[in-house]
Amino acid sequence: MMEKNTKIKKEIIKTLCFLLFVILLISSVVIFTAQLSDRQNGSYRQFEAFYAQKPGTVDVLFVGSSRVHTNINPVGLWENYGIPSYCLGLNVQSVDTSYYALKEALIYQSPKVVVVEVSQLPSNDDPKDYLPSINGMRYGPNLIAAFIEKCDFRTAMSGILEFPLYHGRYEMLDKDIYVEDGYPEYPLSGAAGYKGAVEYYHSQAFDPPSDEYVEQNSAMFDSRMDGYFDRISKLCKDHGSELIYTLTPAAYKIKYSGMDDYFKRHPELTFINTSDYYDEIGMDMSTDFIDEGHLNIYGSKKVGRFYGKYISENYDVSDRRGDEDCYSWDENMAYHYEKIKDNGIEQINGFGDYFNCFPDENYITIVCLLDGYDSSFIGQTDALKHVLCNEDVYKLGGTWVTEGNEIIYGALGYESASHPAASIGNIKIGTTEKDAGKGAKKIGNSWICDIGDRSFEITDDEEGIPTVYIDNKDWSVYKNNGRDKVSSGIEAIVYDKLSEQVIDAVCFDAKNEYAATRGRKEDEE
Repeated sequence: MMEKNTKIKKEIIKTLCFLLFVILLISSVVIFTAQLSDRQNGSYRQFEAFYAQKPGTVDVLFVGSSRVHTNINPVGLWENYGIPSYCLGLNVQSVDTSYYALKEALIYQSPKVVVVEVSQLPSNDDPKDYLPSINGMRYGPNLIAAFIEKCDFRTAMSGILEFPLYHGRYEMLDKDIYVEDGYPEYPLSGAAGYKGAVEYYHSQAFDPPSDEYVEQNSAMFDSRMDGYFDRISKLCKDHGSELIYTLTPAAYKIKYSGMDDYFKRHPELTFINTSDYYDEIGMDMSTDFIDEGHLNIYGSKKVGRFYGKYISENYDVSDRRGDEDCYSWDENMAYHYEKIKDNGIEQINGFGDYFNCFPDENYITIVCLLDGYDSSFIGQTDALKHVLCNEDVYKLGGTWVTEGNEIIYGALGYESASHPAASIGNIKIGTTEKDAGKGAKKIGNSWICDIGDRSFEITDDEEGIPTVYIDNKDWSVYKNNGRDKVSSGIEAIVYDKLSEQVIDAVCFDAKNEYAATRGRKEDEE
């Protein structure tokens, strides 16, 4: 009898173990998939770049929600005051999760000043909505505590148990999976050259705010918030960091009565509501916002300057321009201005104005002189001569690759009576492998050339119409919503070596008075 009972117990244990395995397997798939989706919000990138900063270099640390990484640009602090700062701003990061993000950050850096943006108060939303703000942390006690604080028991335990699995898998994935709009590719130095700002270039106009404040939901500022503010204040004091609480700009003047009451009870704390400083900041309501709570690149740099001025005048923070340890802030600033220039190029529609932007040593420009272009029209302008550095190419057509003011590659495409082999300076152009051009090789109807870490490929069809691939992506311009190639005119694909991105793909259509047409096959997929 005892033997039978033992056997039954073993069967029950085996069944329970199997069920537990199935539950964990399903949870793994659900959590892993959710975290891959969460990763697209940029949390991983914000923490990854922060961890890459050289120890002892971040003198000012900004922590908070998306209103940190869109509304404050470290370039404003560095360019004007030499203050190296980082924006550890994470989507939907409320004050309570900011505490854990700050606690994690203080393991790796010793900022002289910590600025906590407090517009995102906890709510009764699904706790899982807050996972994106913490899943970029390294696995450790702060991450575990944040899971427990923000999530119900099942979600917290699943996240804690599965985090090492999915976090490790991130490194095996294509980085493009988590690059959200606005989060740029890293500068050439890698993650250390990125300082947390998410830069947008479009704008939405708003009326100037009235003098009346718009009361936010102060009911959310309850005794829990008192506790978190107290914990953040103590954390900074224990680490020797000065502390500023702040609200960044919105399209209207905002306030939380409960928050105001808290700071009245704690006059020793510094609280800056930027709603009181719009004139000093120089906010332009017609150009500086992308929506009612977030700024574009122009507004965020103004706010960065504002904080830089305040901090330099009120705290013992040195100007570290010229400090070799802080070189990456110079690179970040150069990258910032390069992206502004890139964005300007994308907005140019005039034929002459466009090509007069080149040559530039930071750009690789692929120019395709398609069938049907009017060589006499081109000959009357200096624009293409400017970018191609040699007016003889007007007579030849074909495809040309320039780097700065040097032609580095050329191909005439499908050879015909009107497209014979030719030479331009020391660059020999033709349709055989030996004629392929500097550093290039010919395979069939394709010319392939590696420039830096990028692979450039130009493939011609039987009519000599080129298709341009960069790292196997088709960047050729299409018309009619991408269904037909633009087969006449002049096409340009511009690659920025500093940002390591294609910044524009445009065709000036000869059949439409050289009007600019933008778009590429990849945009439809």
